[in-house]
Amino acid sequence: MLPEPQGEPAVPAVANLLELPGDVLVPCLQLLSPKDVCSFRAASRRCKSLADSPCIWQELCRANGVTSLHGWNVDTYRDLYRTLLHKFGSLPGVWSGSTPSVGSLLLVEVSPPTLHASSVIPQRLNGAFCKGAVFTITLLGPGQLSIKCCRPGRVRPHEPSGQFDFGALPTCAHHPGFLNFRGRECFSFHCVNACQQDVLELHSRLMAAVSVHTAGHNFPEITPELRELQILQYIINHQALWLPAPQAPQGDEVTIFHRLRIPRGRHPMEGLWKGTFGGHGVEIVTFEAVDTQAGQELWARKVTGDPNVPHSQLTFRVFFHCPINENGERIAHPQREHDFRIPSDHAVDVNVRSCPALVVQGRYRAEGQVARVRFRDPKWVPLQVMIFEGGMVGVSWTTLATFSLFVPLDISVPALVPQSATRGATN
Repeated sequence: MLPEPQGEPAVPAVANLLELPGDVLVPCLQLLSPKDVCSFRAASRRCKSLADSPCIWQELCRANGVTSLHGWNVDTYRDLYRTLLHKFGSLPGVWSGSTPSVGSLLLVEVSPPTLHASSVIPQRLNGAFCKGAVFTITLLGPGQLSIKCCRPGRVRPHEPSGQFDFGALPTCAHHPGFLNFRGRECFSFHCVNACQQDVLELHSRLMAAVSVHTAGHNFPEITPELRELQILQYIINHQALWLPAPQAPQGDEVTIFHRLRIPRGRHPMEGLWKGTFGGHGVEIVTFEAVDTQAGQELWARKVTGDPNVPHSQLTFRVFFHCPINENGERIAHPQREHDFRIPSDHAVDVNVRSCPALVVQGRYRAEGQVARVRFRDPKWVPLQVMIFEGGMVGVSWTTLATFSLFVPLDISVPALVPQSATRGATN
């Protein structure tokens, strides 16, 4: 008879997985997707008790950037995840809106118990930008959400130092709305009041431009009549497009938003920028470095547009492989220019006049896209692009006799939720 092997005692056989202790099963459940956890939870009372362990749902909430229940109107991480974060946890960040022609830059921020979605409106080239509320998602309690359209009657400055109040614009009066996700990179927002986001976006942009135009005046009281005169003066002086009054609602207003992938890493100038576009005011663009057969180029694409060249279209392309001098002649290397002067026949925006003296680091050949209203007959025209010290870019639109200036758009982008954190569905 052979002697029994010496060593650790044999582990007793387990006939059922649920016979394992909880401190063994719970770490295993933390490795599952939310959908699998919910499927396991529905199997039995024992499974339900294990799946409701706070550490499982706390880890899922932490993966969505939430580390505390303070201010969220719920008592458990499971209620927080199931009610809000599972579906809307990926919303914080920057999105590009598809409102007709003008487009929009949507910034979604978190302030418990609410997700705030605001349209970013550059008020001036240098200084604060405005944020106009678009919608909110509020967690009222376990299983209770409130989604409201709150497109504003006015734009509110992002910084307290630049408060301008030019009265009520068309407002949606906080009617309810609905969000429908079309994959992780796209969602649509439906307002049941048909509040015409494109008209509100244009009005907000015009009012921001008017606030810059009248910032140097000290008016004791802003009356409706004076406000009308200010707007008319701005339109006449800057040849701005007159905006039509909102029409009667024709049905549900739907705005589609796509996640904005901001170019980073290939060139120091890549990212979000804002610049002047004549009578259209300040618009937002992305700069992206592109390698072509001729050499590296910098493509500027509109995030917000205008009736001539709408959002998502290229506005100009810079040929870094083709440096030029002041006369437009090609040279071997970029030349520094200490005494830069804007051509006397070029129209200059009020934002540009307030800029300090400009020193050119390099001048390059470029081409820009122009079109008639509603993007009819688009064509490319030659440009000159100047890279200035201090991180600014100048564009000389020779055919339009206009000078544009661009600066980086300093905007805080909330961290996006990892895709692995919210996969699956909950019950």
